[in-house]
Parts: sequence; C-alpha cells; structure tokens
Amino acid sequence: MSLLSKKYYITQVLRTRCGNHRGRIIIAKPLFLLAIIEAIEKGFVQNNAIYLDNKQIAKLYEDTCKKYEPNYKPSPIILPFYHLSKDSFYNIKWSGKPFKKSPHAHSPSGKYLRENVEFAHLDSALWDLLQDANVREEFREQIIDFFIRKKTN
Repeated sequence: MSLLSKKYYITQVLRTRCGNHRGRIIIAKPLFLLAIIEAIEKGFVQNNAIYLDNKQIAKLYEDTCKKYEPNYKPSPIILPFYHLSKDSFYNIKWSGKPFKKSPHAHSPSGKYLRENVEFAHLDSALWDLLQDANVREEFREQIIDFFIRKKTN
C-alpha cells in the first residue's frame, strides 16, 4: 500500500461535495461511503461491484443514516448511489443510456437506474486500499471527523 495513494484518496473523499436543501447540508454521500466501507468489511461487495439493489448495502446505508442523523429522514439510496459518480473515485458502469441532466430532472429515478446501470465501482487503487482493515478504519474516522463531527460542532 502506498502512503501517497492513501493520502490522495483520503483527500478526494474529503472533497466530496454535499447537497444543500433549504440551508441544511445533506451528507448522504459521505454516509453512503461509510456504508460501502462497512459492506466491503463484511464481504457484501465483491469484485468492486456495488449493486443498487444489494439489500445488505441498503440496510447498512439506512442504519448509518439512523446512527449519524437520527432526527432526519434519510435520502433515498438512489441519490448518493448516482450523485457520488460526480466524484473522481466512484464510477457507474452503465448497461444502457447514461442519464443526462435536464431542466426537468437532475437525478434519475430508481427505475431508470435499475434499467440502465450494471453496477457502481470505486477506482481500482481505492478498492485495493480498502481491502486493508486499518485503512478502512482510517477512512471511516476521516469521514466521520470531517463530515459528521464538523457538522455537529
């Protein structure tokens, strides 16, 4: 594992842009990342393929949202699943026509994603890094410190 690579990906993860809904910062993408890290740890993600309909990941995401934002209704998983693809370390493998933002919709529907996406995946180097338990813990701590503790202080 390269220390430089780990620092690079931590920096990229901490640059994840969060939404803003009526003045409230929406941290669905960082919470989804925490769920992905836990899913990797539990073996729910194999071969770097993150499936939208993976019920285990959906449950981890829901539990993570309840843990860190108990007073808010979680964003539907389709939103961080799709919008995280705007970040450099996470990509969607489209099986059909990639979604194009329009004046009528800035996010695809769950139906559209299920019909047009094979899976999402992390950069190969990040995936390799997250196979190490110590690295997963470091990423978890960084995400929590930056997006969750910072938000509550």
